[in-house]
Amino acid sequence: MDLLRLAAQRANDDPAILYELAELYEEEYGATPEVFNLLERAVRLDREHAPAHFLLGELYLEQGRGQKAIEHYEQARAFTPSASMLGRKARRKLAYLRPPMPRQAQGWGETWRSMTGLMLSPVLAALINARFIPWDISLPAWGALAMAAAGAYLWTCAADAPHNPAMRALFGKRGAEGWRRKTLLGLPGVLLWAIAFGLILGKA
Repeated sequence: MDLLRLAAQRANDDPAILYELAELYEEEYGATPEVFNLLERAVRLDREHAPAHFLLGELYLEQGRGQKAIEHYEQARAFTPSASMLGRKARRKLAYLRPPMPRQAQGWGETWRSMTGLMLSPVLAALINARFIPWDISLPAWGALAMAAAGAYLWTCAADAPHNPAMRALFGKRGAEGWRRKTLLGLPGVLLWAIAFGLILGKA
């Protein structure tokens, strides 16, 4: 320990030497105050010293100081080529500490947008049957379009927007999560949509 302290005093504020000494300290004695002091000195002198930032992130994470760890992992990632091993390790650490938040809430807009994609084919087929004159679409065809819309809604709630307001009101905060709820909604939705599309193609 005394030899390491003497070496640290004679490091002449060289970030590379400070980092190497910090590694030696950490391997020998663990996360001591001396290790933190050396690493903090290193990144103050060279804010782009990615290995020092990464090691600080590791040490802060061991202490349960997640936010400080994130700050240094971010610095390590920023100053390291993304394809490098250190860069990949920093990204993995950040992904672990900051996983994507689940989308617990989805608005009606997302639901309607997803439904629009499913409704294009039935609407286009109905327009073709009516020679692209909307008021010539027959009443059975309008009924089939309504059926297709209902099917598209259930299908969308199961596949793309399980947390929309209606699903949260019906099933609670988690909405239509889980394969049972998705099957309960999605299977009838697909069947309704397919039957309605078949009726329209059959010139309902």
